[in-house]
Amino acid sequence: LELKPDNPTAHMNLGGIYQAMGDIEESAESLQKALAMNPHLPGALYMSSMTLEDVNTAHSLLEKIEEVEQKTLPLSEISKIEFTKANCFHKIKYYKDASDSLKKANQLKLLYTPSNAVSLIERIQAIANKLTANEDPTSKKPCDRIFIVGVPRSGSTLLSAILNTNHLIKDLGESRALPKAIKGFISQTISSKRQNLEHFYADCIDETIPPGSITVDKQLYNFMHCHYVANHIPGAKIIHAKRNPLDNILSMLRANLIAGHNFTASAEDSAMVIIEQEKLMRVFKELFPQRFYTYSYEKLVNEPRTEARMLLAWLNLEWRESYLDFHNNKQVIKTASVMQARQPISNKSVGGWKNYCSLLEPARQLLLESNLFSAESLS
Repeated sequence: LELKPDNPTAHMNLGGIYQAMGDIEESAESLQKALAMNPHLPGALYMSSMTLEDVNTAHSLLEKIEEVEQKTLPLSEISKIEFTKANCFHKIKYYKDASDSLKKANQLKLLYTPSNAVSLIERIQAIANKLTANEDPTSKKPCDRIFIVGVPRSGSTLLSAILNTNHLIKDLGESRALPKAIKGFISQTISSKRQNLEHFYADCIDETIPPGSITVDKQLYNFMHCHYVANHIPGAKIIHAKRNPLDNILSMLRANLIAGHNFTASAEDSAMVIIEQEKLMRVFKELFPQRFYTYSYEKLVNEPRTEARMLLAWLNLEWRESYLDFHNNKQVIKTASVMQARQPISNKSVGGWKNYCSLLEPARQLLLESNLFSAESLS
């Protein structure tokens, strides 16, 4: 911006940075500057729709969208416009219009980022077919590693935001350390002096960890590596983040997640991934019952103090009321859930899937047929 102060894209990107930092007012100001220079900038319109203050703001943004000439835009930008409309209609509670825009947005997204559900499900099933447990049941090493696993939009960012209020916690975010460590661990030759997985994992963490810290790794897809964690990292505990699967799928559809989470643009594919993930996690919990805590998003938002205390007791961490003031923490959040993590705990999204019944019906049928989830939660 020092070089080109009239660059709308730079102002837009600065707005995104401020959002991640929790500076919503600064973000809005930067996005307004971007749109003043280029009213037809889909990215700035989309980011503005993520922090809608009221119904009037949503209506105003919809009016701006109507002025955008879409014929020459790439699919990715048209998709952002539809996501923007969906967010505005959701704010106004025009759920039929929101559903239509959400469907269009994700259909467009699948054209330029095809779903990766098939390959992901094949990986999950391959792991399930060769699981063994060989952990040392006598190990009493204190917890110094926490892994939060699950599927995207399962409430994991809210959970990590609460944990991060503890000065002992070192947040690693969505780290790639564990897959890298496992690759190094299994590639060791028999003749070499073998090192344990904990050693490789520590080496793969690309930041300084203060002595006495407890690391929190929120790479959700580590759910496929839980057997390595349980078998080879004695001081690790695993938190399985779960929420109502239909609320979970709706949240994935609305989130416009980046490449790597391509399946989340399809309600049906999201349901199939959730089903396979749940099957695998149930096997893990049978093999390593002491290593897992199943965290319920619904319980946390409905009874935050009770659920948070239970989890912290399991982690052997002392309870403090400040855990529930996580939204005042200005730590940078690098996930699509950044806006939720900047607000006090709320249960307003619980049961929200019922406003999108038609859009989610194919996914609901798949979940029902799996017999893994209660009929009550799907009706």
